[in-house]
This record gives sequence, C-alpha cells and structure tokens, in this order.
Amino acid sequence: MFIERIRARRAIESNFAAIGYRPGAETWQELNLAVARDIQARQLPPNVPVPSRRRPVSFVSTVYGATGSARVALTALFRAGSWTSSGGSFRLAEAIGIDVLTLVADGIERGGFTLLEIGGAWAGFHPRQVDAASLSLAQLARQHRPELGRRLRLHFTNLTQWHQSLPVGVTEHPFVTAAGLSITAARGIEPASVDLVYSQAAAYFEPDIRSFVEAASGLLRPGGLLAFNYPPEVDPEIRLAASIYELDLTRSTLLGGMNGRVALLTKRGITLPRASERSTVAPAPTLTHSAA
Repeated sequence: MFIERIRARRAIESNFAAIGYRPGAETWQELNLAVARDIQARQLPPNVPVPSRRRPVSFVSTVYGATGSARVALTALFRAGSWTSSGGSFRLAEAIGIDVLTLVADGIERGGFTLLEIGGAWAGFHPRQVDAASLSLAQLARQHRPELGRRLRLHFTNLTQWHQSLPVGVTEHPFVTAAGLSITAARGIEPASVDLVYSQAAAYFEPDIRSFVEAASGLLRPGGLLAFNYPPEVDPEIRLAASIYELDLTRSTLLGGMNGRVALLTKRGITLPRASERSTVAPAPTLTHSAA
C-alpha cells in the first residue's frame, strides 16, 4: 500500500504540474490521507457499513467478512484515515431537487448529454451493484446503452484507479482531485461541454474549494448545472467563488451532519443549441426544495 500511495501522489502531482496548480503543505497533508482512504476503500465491496475503530473487534470482523483477508482486516485497524465503502449514487442530487433520470433523458433527446461525477468510486459498476436500487452512473449506462459514446458521455474521477475496464462511453479519470479537475479538459472532456458536474462527498473534503468551483465552471456549458455538498462554514467562500466564476446559486439546502450543505449552481450565459439539436436547450430541472 505504501508504494501505491507514493505512485498515486506522483501521478496527482504530475496532473497538478500540467495545469499549473501548486497546492500548499496543508492541502498535501489532507491529500495523503485521502489517497490512503481511497486505496483502503477499493478493497471493500460497495456500501459496507464499517464500524468505528473504537470498536476494534467489530471493525476487524466487518472488514474481514467483506474482504476475506485477515491481513487486510488487521492492518486496516492501524492505518490512517477512516474506511469508507462508496458505491456511487445521486442521493444528494435528489435532495436538492434534481431529477437526474429526466435530465439525462431530455438531454439525449435534444442532442446529447455529458455528466461528470467527482469521486465516483465504484460508480455502480461493481458486480455486487447490478441490481442496486439507487441510481448510479452504471444504471444510467445500462438504461441508455445504445447512446453511450454517442449522445451520452459519462465521466467520473477518483484519487486512484478503481476500474480496469468500463463500457465505451464511460471514462474514469484517476489521480484527479476536485481542485485539479481542469486536467480532465486535456483528457477527453472539452471545456464548456458538460451538462452536469456532480459530487457527493469528494468536494466536501477538498481543502481548496475555490479552485474546485473555478475548474467546474470552466467545464460547464452555459446553462449547465453544478451540484455538490460542503461544510456549512465555507458557505460564504462558495457564494463568493460562484459570483466570480459566472455561476448563479440556484438552490442551497442545509442537510446537516456529514452531508453539510448541498448547493445547486447554474452556469451563466446564453444557452445555444448544439448543432445536432432540433429544438431549444433543455429546461431547468424540476426543483422541490425551498431556497435557503
């Protein structure tokens, strides 16, 4: 694991250099812990409820049961960072009033839709998730299989590489942080082309949240949506960044706990139809929560 952490850090550092981004020492400290958590989490099947290390017997028993490895379970007990087991879902999008299924279907009908998820982890592509009830990138891919790579493009980032193969039209971008998101513009995502940038937890732990908002804004097309959650105390910084980087705060809802505050922002500008569209751009998504 130590060698893999070093390789991941070097790959992330190379991506930062490519976009001219220079994080401080505090950011690197947080990133090192995040990479360790990412590597640990990959060893678990999705959505395993891992107990706290304060209950060592339950912790070791759970990890052993999920991984089948006593060595992994015992060493995990002494590694930095909390274990997680992300399966990927759009639960926070639903909480802020975004009907992702309808949004994607309408976008495809009007010429095409591009979705980028930050920190997608398994993104629903783990074999255990084939019949999962919650919506994920994998379910979108299965539902719109004929359009994948044509009128539907699905992208997601991770701090390390989680997948060895994915369907055509679905792309994982490993070694990409929320703040370093703009590197994806050189790796298959054109600037001003994304319809929805979504993050559930990844941006929450980003030390440089302003750089994340800037990078996301650069990838969004006019009228595109940015939905993510963050600690409530950085709300003034989010609002300032939104005003600087041509984003309108459409909705903001306080969920509390580790979900913090979830916000929906819209990229400003005149939304022009794509060349392949026969009608005007998609209408704004149906929102069901009151504005904060």
